[in-house]
Amino acid sequence: MLQYTLARDSLLVGFGSARDSDVSPLENQPQSKTGPRPSIFFAPTRDAHGLLTRKNFSHVLLVRKVLTDGDARAVLLPLPTGEWVADEQLEALVPSDHYMDVATCISRESSLAAGADIAHSAFEFESIEFETPVVLRIESYVSQNRLREQFSLENVPEEFAAFAVHWHQPEIRCSPLLQTTYASMATGSLVSYHAGLFFGVAASQASAALVPSYASCVQMQAGHSSIGEFACALSKTLNTLKQIGSGAPSAVRNQILRQWATYQTEPIATGTSQGLMVWPVDAKAPFELTYTFASTLETAVRPSGKSFSAGRAEVSKSDAEWLATVHKNRGVPELPEYVRGLYDRSLLTLKQMQDPTGGIIAAPEFQFEFTACGGYGYCWGRDAGFISLAMDTAGMFDESEKFYAYMAKCQAENGSFLHRHDMNGHVGPSWGLLQPDETGSVLFGLWEHVRISGRTEVALKLRGMVERAAQWLATCRFEDTEWICDGFDLWEEREGVHLYSVAAAVAGLRAAADLSEKLGWTVPKMWRDRAQVLSKLIEENLVAARNPSGTSFARTLFLKNTTAQPALQYTNTDPVSQASRSSNSVAASAEQRPLEAAGVKPQRWACDYVMDISLLGVVEPFRAISEDYAEHVLPELCRTARNTLWRIGVGGIGRYEGDHYRDGQPWILTTLWLALAAARCGENELATECCEWVLNHTPREGQLPEQIDPVTGEPSWVMPLTWSHAMFVLACSQLPSDIWNNAMSSESAFAKFNNPTE
Repeated sequence: MLQYTLARDSLLVGFGSARDSDVSPLENQPQSKTGPRPSIFFAPTRDAHGLLTRKNFSHVLLVRKVLTDGDARAVLLPLPTGEWVADEQLEALVPSDHYMDVATCISRESSLAAGADIAHSAFEFESIEFETPVVLRIESYVSQNRLREQFSLENVPEEFAAFAVHWHQPEIRCSPLLQTTYASMATGSLVSYHAGLFFGVAASQASAALVPSYASCVQMQAGHSSIGEFACALSKTLNTLKQIGSGAPSAVRNQILRQWATYQTEPIATGTSQGLMVWPVDAKAPFELTYTFASTLETAVRPSGKSFSAGRAEVSKSDAEWLATVHKNRGVPELPEYVRGLYDRSLLTLKQMQDPTGGIIAAPEFQFEFTACGGYGYCWGRDAGFISLAMDTAGMFDESEKFYAYMAKCQAENGSFLHRHDMNGHVGPSWGLLQPDETGSVLFGLWEHVRISGRTEVALKLRGMVERAAQWLATCRFEDTEWICDGFDLWEEREGVHLYSVAAAVAGLRAAADLSEKLGWTVPKMWRDRAQVLSKLIEENLVAARNPSGTSFARTLFLKNTTAQPALQYTNTDPVSQASRSSNSVAASAEQRPLEAAGVKPQRWACDYVMDISLLGVVEPFRAISEDYAEHVLPELCRTARNTLWRIGVGGIGRYEGDHYRDGQPWILTTLWLALAAARCGENELATECCEWVLNHTPREGQLPEQIDPVTGEPSWVMPLTWSHAMFVLACSQLPSDIWNNAMSSESAFAKFNNPTE
């Protein structure tokens, strides 16, 4: 999976891999864990359609200046690569006569600078050819649509010359077809382009462009690759060095090393293409690799014009000024120093995940085959409802305003907001097209933006969007009941009428009414009336002491197509009838009415009382029931969630009982969701436990995953997940400072390791 991301302007870069142990195409030893290397590039949009390449690597190659029998003639320092780089490329590169030794990476680490999108990583390599391990340090940042990486080598033996090696296969706009890869020997750049988008890679040292030693671009065919051509050139170079012997003048040997044979002056290939370029570097001084996104060929091969240090200073200053503006808007929560650092990192991550169009992706796309996931590089109205709320709570008013302007492009003709959208506002690939909670979430979030920020500019332009969405929520119902229409739940697994969806509809209708009153618009009486009806239905019909662990809402009233979902198992599923309603239900009263009185046919409806963390959404954040009612049920509901969903061993909160997705791993956002709800009802000890768990499972870089591996306790699946960061920002902003102070006082070794004050 991705370990962390850097982004600015139109370029987003993911560092890491999508699998837990990786094999580099230039080494024959598996790596124990993924490493912080740029593995996937997106531009000009951050969604799945903005893919530039995920098949790329950059490595350092050391070649002996004088070759003698018995010595390895070259040593590769194999930096970790992405999952999508085929392992067979190793065989193509390393000659059969074993000229090359592959060093072993014995340590690696990475970090993100405090308060700025600047990454640091370090690798230590061991080889029989080295008396002392060789160290490679890399500093990275994104500026002006360029990823700039400065490499510094330490302990390279004098007898070795150093080279930077880069290879990539373009997939611009998610396709390997009709791509062109071109080696501009005059500028020392390897460029791929398609449909007006250009991705270029170049090397420089001491602010001067480096002249390539070798370049190859090929149209991929059976047994034909740029890496294979490079292996042949490397073998010829090494043989030539040996033939001239140690007595040859050093100038001659250096010339052979610096300018390897190329097959053509300006290599170029089209179709399913790939390219490789090698630059000689001085191992005693820093050198730079620059990855550029551009809309013209000239820009793609043009040097940045600024020194690496000057660009880094600009990034640091820009991020510091942006954070200062955000903090001025809403103030800074009272937090321990370490948590404050993670809070700022979350704000920067929220900013990274927002596309220039205003859309906010759920996470950087990481698995384009979609064999194990449905794709995260899109905008969900559900996630974004929490994300924009976090933005406004923290003071990111400009970003939230830009998001709602984008959402106006996503609205369906009937007023609803469907499954998910790309950054241009088009409906994305879907498996659960209608999810009613998303429409309610968008209206809820827009009103929160106006309420918190005091800004009305964007809302004044979106009157039509608000009115259509509210009218759809007010009228989307079954003909014979008062419940909203059926759709998929927030986990996108079950079709029916779900409590979370009803709660979101209540919040959305109330938000539309409040916003309209604020702006002096006409408020249809139907909106508030419908919200009140749905709120009372929640209170009267959807609570029962049915879960063995304690009180639980019924998360689903009507499960549609149950025969088509045999893999979904529920621990407590019963038909709804007056006889089956628990006499000790916390909602039980003489005023309650059976569902039959509301026109519901019992045989059509099946309630399940499976504990699901989303049940908390009724109160946090939607407040879909009365304060008195919430005060009555929330404490017990929080305790039930803790007793039922806390994962044995690793800890943390899962999504729901019997969760089958990735074996029901605990999630960061669900654990923080419980912390927020628990603190709301005074269960501070429970909130502290949840926050402590999150801090203990936050990676060193500070970007949060979706899930945690139940065996290793390490990040799992997708990272960073924008929703996780949104919940962290909300928790930092809303929880009492004592909760965070107590969470930080934990004896956890992980927290102590990450705490810079200790």
